Amino acid sequence: MPNNTAEDAAEFIMIHGAPERLITDNGVHFNNTLLKTITTTMYFTHVFSASYHPQTNGQIERFNATFCTQLAKYYDENKDDWDDYVQSVIYAYNTGIHATTGFVPNKKSFVCYKMTSLKNYFVNLNIFQSSNDLTTDEEKEHVRRSNIISTRIFFIVFFIVLFGLTIIMKTRNRNILITVENPSEDQFKNLPSDGHCPCSHISLSYGEFISIQTRFHQICSSDFVSDRWIKTINFGLNTTYFSAYDFRTEGSAMFQSLESFCRLSKGYAIQSIDSFNKDLFISQEVLTESVFQSQINAIIQQFELSSPIEFSTQVAFFMKSFLVTCLAWHNMDNSRFHCWPSNASSTLTETLAQHGYNCKGIDVNWIKPPPKQVTQDVPFNVTYSIDLSLEFFDWAIYQLPKPLYTLLNQTMNSSQAWHHWCTTHEPTVDPTDPRIESDACVWHINIHACALGRTVPYCGPWIPPSGEIYHSFVLAGPSTRIYESTIIIPVFGVVEIIAHFKIGIEDWIHIALVSTNIQVSRKAICGDDYCDLNYENCSNCPIDCGKCPLKPIHIGLITTGCALFISLFIGFFLYFKIQEQRLLWDPSWIIDVKEVQPLRSQQSISLTSLNDLKKTSIGRQTSETNLSVATNFSNISCTQQIFCPAGYLRHTCVAIRKYKHKHFQLTRRVREQVRLVRTFNHNNVCKFMGASLFPNEVIIYMEYMPKGSLRDVLQNDKIPITWSFRFSFAIDILNGLSYIHSRHLIHGRLNSSNCVVDQRLTIKITDYGLDDLRFNHISINSYVQSVEIYKRVYYAPELISINELKLTPPIDIYSFGIILNEIATRSEPFGDDDIESIMKIGYRPKIAQMTHDVNNHNEEDFCPLPSSYTRLVKRCIMENPYDRPTCKDIEKSLKKMCPLQMSPIDLIFKKMSLYQTSLEQAVQLRTYELEQEKHKSENLLYSKSKKKKITYYEIILKFK
Repeated sequence: MPNNTAEDAAEFIMIHGAPERLITDNGVHFNNTLLKTITTTMYFTHVFSASYHPQTNGQIERFNATFCTQLAKYYDENKDDWDDYVQSVIYAYNTGIHATTGFVPNKKSFVCYKMTSLKNYFVNLNIFQSSNDLTTDEEKEHVRRSNIISTRIFFIVFFIVLFGLTIIMKTRNRNILITVENPSEDQFKNLPSDGHCPCSHISLSYGEFISIQTRFHQICSSDFVSDRWIKTINFGLNTTYFSAYDFRTEGSAMFQSLESFCRLSKGYAIQSIDSFNKDLFISQEVLTESVFQSQINAIIQQFELSSPIEFSTQVAFFMKSFLVTCLAWHNMDNSRFHCWPSNASSTLTETLAQHGYNCKGIDVNWIKPPPKQVTQDVPFNVTYSIDLSLEFFDWAIYQLPKPLYTLLNQTMNSSQAWHHWCTTHEPTVDPTDPRIESDACVWHINIHACALGRTVPYCGPWIPPSGEIYHSFVLAGPSTRIYESTIIIPVFGVVEIIAHFKIGIEDWIHIALVSTNIQVSRKAICGDDYCDLNYENCSNCPIDCGKCPLKPIHIGLITTGCALFISLFIGFFLYFKIQEQRLLWDPSWIIDVKEVQPLRSQQSISLTSLNDLKKTSIGRQTSETNLSVATNFSNISCTQQIFCPAGYLRHTCVAIRKYKHKHFQLTRRVREQVRLVRTFNHNNVCKFMGASLFPNEVIIYMEYMPKGSLRDVLQNDKIPITWSFRFSFAIDILNGLSYIHSRHLIHGRLNSSNCVVDQRLTIKITDYGLDDLRFNHISINSYVQSVEIYKRVYYAPELISINELKLTPPIDIYSFGIILNEIATRSEPFGDDDIESIMKIGYRPKIAQMTHDVNNHNEEDFCPLPSSYTRLVKRCIMENPYDRPTCKDIEKSLKKMCPLQMSPIDLIFKKMSLYQTSLEQAVQLRTYELEQEKHKSENLLYSKSKKKKITYYEIILKFK
């Protein structure tokens, strides 16, 4: 790309298409909204090469320069597999020590050294003073360590005691202040002897024990003095017709004046009460109940009489000047019902009375009115009736401009006839049928429910502009009947209900019977973020009402459980720390040299001397040879063959390693190293048995393996080793190495000589750890320079070239790669190279080129995947330590090459089984051939001999 910004990356993507992955650093010019949007839209992954901004320390330039080279070295520039190993390369780079800087990029950027110093401070915290009588360093170190442990125990006990005191203070009995309002004399006498009244309570303000509540007229507490009501009146003035008793023209000013008076009266009353509450009631003695009540009544009467005369004057003036008017439903009159023409709607709300046609002869009533309080979505029933008298039909036929009924029919030619029809006729069709309008007197009967609000001032026989109306099923029937309807209101709040009727045939009118407003309570729904206190509580709906507070017994149990858990945790922690300290200062690993009995067998030879043995006579198959040699090889014991200085320690055969020292001291550092290796317990790691300590020499005793080292086995041509055995050896070494790394220890000296073989042909790693016991504080670089030439091949280039380099896992991976190459070639790791080439810095041995032998048809003698094996060796011995794979990566690769992993003993048993099967088949074949030859011989014998025929009677005579 031309530049390293998100804009250039976006332009690059738009031209060349979306990649599978985009790798950048974590700078703000890449970690921004633009690039995040592009990656989400184009469906590709944005990978950060580091979890920090590396431009401040120059690490990313090094990474960008080597990233593709690292991937190419892994797979011989085969880019098909690069995507699967991008993350592992990034992780290896960020978490490993750089070969040139000697630092981990993450650690160098995050500056973790301060945290390490704080950790060391708290770990080595010591508040106790050491004695000055100590002489040796070992005693001082032991006392110092004991003081550190005592400091930790002191702080732990201190915090436990502090926690216990806190719990006790929370749960102990406390004095509770109880306030008794208006106590009687008997109550005061029954108080405890130490009960007393503070001096500040000799004089109390009236507001502390007297509560005066104002009660206003119902008009001042209604909606008629609200802004909504006044605005509704003003908005209703745009009508073109007013009835004689319509007060809307003067109503707005009247209600504004009423609202001002109510506000003034409320303000003055609240001010007077506040002033009264601040006055003090003074008493120098405890009053009896009767005396106290009489004084309080006198105070209240005095307060009532102290009201100003001006306030009473204003009330009288307002009452005289206010026009007393009945406030009616729908801003009209005080009727229980109203009639509307057929074209009534939310915009045409004028009633017939407003047009000069008062409804006559109609009687509608609630038989069972709606309840004042209902619940949302809960059905309820109402009953109501309608009665149309003869007067109604006279008015509907003769007085309305458009009659509701026609007189042209011969039978229905009078109001009496229509009255009789309406009271007796039952409808013959369903109310939902369009013909119901001419088949029933009252052809539409139902209940309307309207949620009142700013957009719906009242409920009428129409659908409001918002469309929110709820009604029951439609009924139809005669005019003299009681009807019942069921309605469900799905909303909550103030709702108005009307009974709606439609009457007429030629034309028709609406009749609406109003009821008082009802309050619809919210339905108790658990999970709607609203706690209905009538139906919900913390026990049945904790989601809305919150969790119930814990009971004291539960708090006590939880506290006890937490304290017990903390105590157990601290106990286990102290136990393991004490065991760790015991193991640290345990001297049982220090062995007296007299306890070791050296082995001096006359048969002490090296395993490589088996080349001088006579060739075995088994020549049937290669598998048979391998079986015989391996079986004989497993019979060698500790006393029969000695490959290194060995001896008996407490009835155990041990290998003896001697190391010279100028002046050895048993320090805490040495004890820590010994404590670590003593805890090792793995099938592929030799156990540390102990050591003998002298001022100028240290003798280390390790578990002895009677089969020698892997180097001896590989270089013995008399032992045919198939690739199944070789993979088994490699996996054993890898398992042991992974275990050592998991215990935060690096071997640093891994080679085929310290990979030894036990009785079951299992590889075990030895000579690990204990650096201070082995090298007397010399540097790793100095040790590498002093080792044998053939061992230098196993050491990584950075270990040879960099002084005072800290050991890391890639160093052991390099050595393991050399061992893999040695397993493949079964020869020295340096091959035919001379000493000068080996001594050069950066020397790497040649990688084995595995080819098939056309004369050998045994598949077990060849590597199943030679290219993969060679590629794995190349990855392990890469020059850059960050390019080398981890133990887990190597394990995956080996499993792909040899899926059926078997131990050497299992392989031997498998070959024994195959040999037994082939032997049985050979025996059966020989038996069959013997039977055939015997049959031929008998036939030939019978053909040559002359037999005399004996009759039946001769046989009887002979028996007689």
